[in-house]
Amino acid sequence: MSSFATAVGAGLLGVLAGVPARAVIQRLAGPPAAAKAGRRWPGIAPAIGLLWFAVTLRLAGQGLGWAVAACLALAFVCLVLAVIDAATRLLPNTITYPAFPVAAGLLLAASLGLGELGRLGRGLLAAASVGGLFLPLALLSPHGMGVGDGKLAPALGLALGWLSWGTVAGFLLGGLAGLGGMLALGLSRTALLPFGPWLVGALLGVLVGGEVAGWFQAASLGAR
Repeated sequence: MSSFATAVGAGLLGVLAGVPARAVIQRLAGPPAAAKAGRRWPGIAPAIGLLWFAVTLRLAGQGLGWAVAACLALAFVCLVLAVIDAATRLLPNTITYPAFPVAAGLLLAASLGLGELGRLGRGLLAAASVGGLFLPLALLSPHGMGVGDGKLAPALGLALGWLSWGTVAGFLLGGLAGLGGMLALGLSRTALLPFGPWLVGALLGVLVGGEVAGWFQAASLGAR
């Protein structure tokens, strides 16, 4: 099967994954917040489908098909968390805590499948580096970013480090630029713009390209 056909199949599955995504948002954000998020993100099912298509196409085209499952799971989690964060200013522990071990397990399987265990070692080092940067920032400056953002960062660093150090650098630059923009605008955790979507937008930027990440961050800035 060609990379494009595989990506189309993943995209269609992503559209179907919009159903459980809405259920998770409804449960963790609460009905009022979920309804508010739904007005801002009316197309979460096609959004997941688009992301899964783009991620699969990129990874399969690079011969990294073994990593597709891990990255699709992470893309799903990231989009769900971004919607919840945009509505509630919180990243729930019920998602951020298991994100790392689940990603680690899937990427271990991918490393074994490719016969490249060095990728997992690099990913773990990147996770420690990214977590070591973002978690102290969250603790020292809670009005710039929340502790939940710091808890999510190692899982993102793990996946990006598994891919390459270049993707880690792109993610760090994007995330720090978002944080810097918030601080420059005087935005706090109770202001209009939460940091979670910027953090996740940086991840999507290095995974699937600037066009998708630009749409994602623009949606985060939309009127509530």
